[in-house]
Amino acid sequence: MSQYPEREKISFLDLVWKFKFLLLWYVICIGTVTFAVLYALGGVPDELKVQSSTEVVPSPTPRARASTSRKPTPTPTPKPTASINSKGELPKRIIIEKIGVNAVVNTPPSTDNAVLNDYLLRGVVRYPGSGTLGYGNTFLFGHSSSLKVINNQAYKIFTKVRELNVNDKIRVQSAGKEYVYKVTAFSLVESDEAFVDLTSTRNMITLVTCNVFGQKEERFIVEASFVSSRTL
Repeated sequence: MSQYPEREKISFLDLVWKFKFLLLWYVICIGTVTFAVLYALGGVPDELKVQSSTEVVPSPTPRARASTSRKPTPTPTPKPTASINSKGELPKRIIIEKIGVNAVVNTPPSTDNAVLNDYLLRGVVRYPGSGTLGYGNTFLFGHSSSLKVINNQAYKIFTKVRELNVNDKIRVQSAGKEYVYKVTAFSLVESDEAFVDLTSTRNMITLVTCNVFGQKEERFIVEASFVSSRTL
């Protein structure tokens, strides 16, 4: 028999448990530093950044005010809901079967960026002051993201808009009717060139979303003309 006492054997799991708080501290520190470095280098997706960002959606510019300047359009002055076109109906839901879209559409009470960003977390947004269903150009915009870690489905609504082609159908529902539109134009432009004709009298809708696979300054713009309507 050995004259020395036998040492107690400690398993790996016992060591982890013994130093769990120290290990947790290291993980938090490393994670924080990594996130900070990626953020500084522009490697953090927009969806994971602070939600107070004011660059979620492009500012629409009426063609009547469009110029040849490439400078970004200033944020429009907030407008009350009372200024909304009262002739037509407000959109309540948008359905695009080809790309699996079936989402709620909300109209915010103003065009303030913070308000628009908040409503984007709930679904598709109709820009206040744009056309209504049956009258003018109804401007609808929403998020797009291919990130699987995003749980809020509102971030993914327009992810597949890039797959739309001319003549594809888009259905938009009000409280009592369904309006059918046909895609007539599709484009990918820089954000400072992305403007929507809010003064148009043409019965149409315009969809706008970010291009998450390219530069964050790019926007997809889809225009669709009215085809028919029916009572729900």
